[in-house]
Amino acid sequence: MFLGGANPNLPVDVLKSLLTAHGSHHVQQIQEFQAKQFDEEAKTWAAMSHHMYMIADALADGIAKQFPDKFR
Repeated sequence: MFLGGANPNLPVDVLKSLLTAHGSHHVQQIQEFQAKQFDEEAKTWAAMSHHMYMIADALADGIAKQFPDKFR
């Protein structure tokens, strides 16, 4: 995986887990749209939004560890 190879502070297993969960949310969201389960899709979107922050935090932490002089 590119991100894990580009930054030793981003463990590949963690990245795969985060991105797999994100992809699963998208699949769930699409299925809910198709089934016209709009209330459920809204809940899925809320979970996706929260999860995107988790991904961003993991990436930011890895980058900050890789370049500590730029992040003080």
